[in-house]
Amino acid sequence: LKIRTSSIRRVSSAMLSCLCPGPTPKEDKVAGSSPAGTRSASGTSSGTGSIQVIEERQLFVSEPGPQMFGNGPNPSKSSWEGENWSNRNWLKSRFHFNFAEYDNGPGQFGVLRVMNDDLVQPKRGFGSHPHRDMEIMTFIIHGRLTHKDSMGTEETLGRGGVQFMTAGRGLRHSRSCRAGGASMQPTAPTPAAMLSA
Repeated sequence: LKIRTSSIRRVSSAMLSCLCPGPTPKEDKVAGSSPAGTRSASGTSSGTGSIQVIEERQLFVSEPGPQMFGNGPNPSKSSWEGENWSNRNWLKSRFHFNFAEYDNGPGQFGVLRVMNDDLVQPKRGFGSHPHRDMEIMTFIIHGRLTHKDSMGTEETLGRGGVQFMTAGRGLRHSRSCRAGGASMQPTAPTPAAMLSA
């Protein structure tokens, strides 16, 4: 099993406890673990599967203009708002597979079609947009993310939260960060979409 990630701090058989952008930390070394860059599902070489860590510099980075998702212009760096941003652009996405303007990487992993790491600045987000025939999960790494959809669901989740959405025949949704945040969003086709393909 190979999963492209910016960094994995600790891997356990139950979960990936923290997915964060940046270099792989030194404390990630586990006695008896697989060679550098590879971790077994249980954190030692005794597990049957392994996870290959793909360094951040190997991921495609996308920073689309704010108007693409209904945001106002990025603030100037010298403004109060701009001084508090961790990135100059409202969004910094790292693509693990071919997606949007990126087509020079792997197409998918099994049924997993999209896996993006998103760093969203405060008071910005993805305006209402459509999806269909997809299962979309969002793992909140830090910050708070508000999700709204056309089925009437609205929720705000914090670090460690997981938001799951089945787009089925189609719906619209939006995601926004009141105070900024980072998330990972894997996406796969719904079972019905896979059967009809």
